Amino acid sequence: MMSESLTTVQKADLAIAEANGPIRVLAVGVDDYLSKSNFSNLKRCSEDALQVHAAFRDTHQLNADPENLKLVTTHTKRTPPTIGHILDQIQTLAEEAGPNDRILFYFSGHGHRIAGDDDHYLVVSDSYSADNPKALVSMNEVIAILKGSLAKQCIVVVDACLSGPVKIGPKLHPSKFSKKSFSKHIADTNGLAVICSSAADQASHEESPNPKLSLFTHYLLQGLRGHPDALDDQILTLHSLFGYVNEEVARNCRSRRIKQTPTLFEEVTGVVVLGDFSQVLGSSSDLSEIQGFPLSWLFLEDSFDEYTSSILTEWSNRSRPIEQLEYAANSSEAMAGYTKEDFDKWRPRLRREFGFNPSDISTNGGVLYFPGGSISYSIKLGSKDRGDLTRELQLDVDWFGRPELLLKLLKLFRMTPESLKLSLKVDLEPLAQIAGLEANDWEVTQESEEKVVAEWDRIVVEIKQDTLKFEGMDVIGMLESADEGSAEAECLSDVLGRIGSSN
Repeated sequence: MMSESLTTVQKADLAIAEANGPIRVLAVGVDDYLSKSNFSNLKRCSEDALQVHAAFRDTHQLNADPENLKLVTTHTKRTPPTIGHILDQIQTLAEEAGPNDRILFYFSGHGHRIAGDDDHYLVVSDSYSADNPKALVSMNEVIAILKGSLAKQCIVVVDACLSGPVKIGPKLHPSKFSKKSFSKHIADTNGLAVICSSAADQASHEESPNPKLSLFTHYLLQGLRGHPDALDDQILTLHSLFGYVNEEVARNCRSRRIKQTPTLFEEVTGVVVLGDFSQVLGSSSDLSEIQGFPLSWLFLEDSFDEYTSSILTEWSNRSRPIEQLEYAANSSEAMAGYTKEDFDKWRPRLRREFGFNPSDISTNGGVLYFPGGSISYSIKLGSKDRGDLTRELQLDVDWFGRPELLLKLLKLFRMTPESLKLSLKVDLEPLAQIAGLEANDWEVTQESEEKVVAEWDRIVVEIKQDTLKFEGMDVIGMLESADEGSAEAECLSDVLGRIGSSN
């Protein structure tokens, strides 16, 4: 049970976490058909299914275990999209799901209707006739299998011609989502919903802004990956996803003077949550317990212009290359001389203001060590005469959770940080953070397997496997605005919360 001490928002967040249980996915795409069936071959359906599979694999906010994602397409030769195999896979999907699971079946291919028959049929690779229901996959049968599952939520997504309506419940229009007013409603959500790419008498068009994907699935994938317009209060719900896809398909079709109207039918009690894009970095959503956050070290940097002669006091030979001068200036001996006066003054202040023992504090070259941290100096020469001298303050998480002490330390060192870097205890996949970033209004400016860089409100974040580096943050202002205790973590969470979950 939820503690009475929790706020309404915290209760809602817990309800969302419960509603957003693990999801199992079966994605099917059929491009090639038997010539005697009179169904033409398609170009994009296998890729549609492949990309839906990839979206659930790569977008961690959707809460899918890769082991529970199945893909069946024209190109999966050992498991072709035949009637028997697809029905077996749907049955397995239903049987393996537990009461806390969600399941999703996606199909892209031909859809078909038979005169005088209310059912809608999926056409698969061994469908040999357009007139014999036994040669096709019945949507009624698919729905009946899924309804027999223990899963609390079942979702069917069909990108096929003539695919709506599906008679499982009323056709619904998207409703607004509110964490505050629907928290219990979310926790109690169960039932089955079907999203169809078109109305019962319409074609589903293949051409889309992505030359590899069909029109409906292109926008479906944008929504699943956290497009801001598909989210409601940073949450992807069934209705917010459908509303986004419906609007974008309609806009595209109007520009081309064609018709395609996605439809949503459901028998659901509550709000179906597909993904939580409001999650903060790491496994802990409670930043007030900063020691539980997956951080190992905090690095703060500032820099200023300095003359080479201030460090190399006996330098007189101007013929030496700049590289040699920089190497000499960064030597332990040179930096020890440059920092000695400041370090000797700071040591007694560190001892008095923070209660350290004399033996707790030491120096080595241009580095001053104290319990839980150090400050070090280095210079990058822009010319033989001068360069940028950088100071790096390294602190463990015990300091990180105490804003009043951190402010005192920065004042002692006369330091105004220009950047903040976090060393992580967990490994990130930089590319996997893009969905969370863009869903929270960050603009990604660089991306590779090794590094992602994004900007938001003059703040720049660089994400690597084991570090996050922020530039443009008012660190002093953030600390000064923090209340006693854990509020500093809450201030930082406003920034970290825009990164998305790390897992």
